[in-house]
Amino acid sequence: MRLDEAIDYALGETEPDTVTDASPLSRRESEVAKLVAAGMSNRRIGERLYLSERTVEGHVERIRNKLGVRSRTGVATWAVEHGFMVDPTAELGVASKGGAHDGLPAGRR
Repeated sequence: MRLDEAIDYALGETEPDTVTDASPLSRRESEVAKLVAAGMSNRRIGERLYLSERTVEGHVERIRNKLGVRSRTGVATWAVEHGFMVDPTAELGVASKGGAHDGLPAGRR
């Protein structure tokens, strides 16, 4: 477990496992990346995941560093390229890769 994953785990913000498919991101970071790709602000992501805006800022910064990108747009591009999609209107949780809540109308899947 890397230091940032251990810190997230100690703070109760993530599970000790990382996301499958060899993603460099922790489970929580993947959730945040999906919501960044959906166009949500840090404040809205925090509301959605019950985190403070500052905690989300920290996640986004770590995601950018891990992916080697300089902007939220880079994070969003990476997330879309790797199949991470989310339905921003869903009430609870974050959809996984390309599931029933992939953000597309049923007729367009």
